[in-house]
Amino acid sequence: MSIASIRLRTLPVVLLGATLGSGCIAPEAHDSIALTEAASDQTRCIGCGWGPPITNTHKFGDLAVPSLRLDGATVDGVTLTDVSIVEGSTVTPLDVIEVIDGELHGADISGKAYAGAQFQGSVWTVEIDHGPTAEVLVTTISTYIQDGDRSRYVFDHGPTLSEAKESNCAEDPATGERSAILFADLAVDATTGTMTSDPGSVYIGCLSGAVGKAAYWGYVPWAHGTDMHQAATRVVRADYCGDGTPYTLTGIPLQLSDEANIQKFTEPGELTEAMWDHDGAVCMGTPRHNAYPFIICPSRIIPACKPSDTLADWTAATLWSKRWDLITPATL
Repeated sequence: MSIASIRLRTLPVVLLGATLGSGCIAPEAHDSIALTEAASDQTRCIGCGWGPPITNTHKFGDLAVPSLRLDGATVDGVTLTDVSIVEGSTVTPLDVIEVIDGELHGADISGKAYAGAQFQGSVWTVEIDHGPTAEVLVTTISTYIQDGDRSRYVFDHGPTLSEAKESNCAEDPATGERSAILFADLAVDATTGTMTSDPGSVYIGCLSGAVGKAAYWGYVPWAHGTDMHQAATRVVRADYCGDGTPYTLTGIPLQLSDEANIQKFTEPGELTEAMWDHDGAVCMGTPRHNAYPFIICPSRIIPACKPSDTLADWTAATLWSKRWDLITPATL
């Protein structure tokens, strides 16, 4: 179980002509046919970094803020000052808020509990320190998408509630969603993509970024462990070396199989791309993009996968990726 729990220091929230959405987006079917790596709101280049942040697209306005401290602490000039539940004209500040296995839970000062869909319409107030000035941004959760282990939220932001119409996440082209999966106590290095523990924080993993995309594929850390989730983020970005360098372009499809039977190959006769663990490729076959006949990592040598190899032949690996040239030839 993954939990981040804090006690907020609440400030008053002012509703300014708020129009709060109440509809839910139907859950998307799990795509077991053609997995595609996540898009980026940065210009993507082959073989070079596109960050920071390279693993997410969550933003407030023009500022990339992939995570928030739930204890009122200021990190990189960003402070979450208030989370309030809105029910009609009633605004209830929360005294405690936590993330449990991707879902929001909280309680007000009287101890009344809120969870899951009850956070739809909730108001989040964030203060951003710009040095001599400070900016207050108001974010709402416009939509809650119940989807088992992959339940997620859509955050919309603006300087006031009446202007909170721009989604915090970029659109994920594979699903059409601007939603995010929430991760307790997670920090992600903006250069290498390596995950570490950050108690008291919530990482807002957009489906359009690698962290959220990997969980949407089914590799949620609370069900399958942090190492498998980390490995899946490497797969999303074709980060063979495990140093944050991508070797792919948006939209090139791939197939996955894994030791937990979350994904299975639809076209098993295709070429092996790689076997993966949390540090990147354990062995290399044929890279996803034809511009790279082989991969040279600056800090380690990746051995070759034999055509007959399976996951059982590489005990350190948890994921196995293959190309999908029958569907979309990689001719870029």
